[in-house]
Amino acid sequence: MNSFKHYIIILLFILTLSQSQAQNTESHDSLWLTNLEQAKIIATERNLPILIVFAGSDWCRPCIQLNKQVFEQEDFKVWAAQHIVPVIFEFPRQKKNALSPEVQAYNDSMAELYNPNGAFPKIIVTDQTGKELGSLGFIDVSAGEYILKIEELINKTP
Repeated sequence: MNSFKHYIIILLFILTLSQSQAQNTESHDSLWLTNLEQAKIIATERNLPILIVFAGSDWCRPCIQLNKQVFEQEDFKVWAAQHIVPVIFEFPRQKKNALSPEVQAYNDSMAELYNPNGAFPKIIVTDQTGKELGSLGFIDVSAGEYILKIEELINKTP
């Protein structure tokens, strides 16, 4: 029975991963993951923290501005590739950007864990296990200044 449960868990993980990879290729470059379990594995292997972003990229003006001002900037991409494992959970409102029911359900479950109040954008830094270290919202600063804010969360001592 125990091996059957293990098999089901692995199967669910693979299905979720394939769904999130499909979402990832549709809406974001390869820097961003869309599956927290996958991010935890990579973060553990590379000994890096995880950066979780909750975004409404087709309706949330601060989300759109943060994306353009920070996440799309080359200095952020270079820094992120070496210092964090970035994960994004999208919550589009326009029908043309609708997620599959499976991806939407997964994103909803992540919001229940990390963003129960529905703040957008919400940026959370976690350790490799998913334990929250701190969070940010939109700040009207350069990519370099935003990186410093993220690093403050990563480096703060409990």
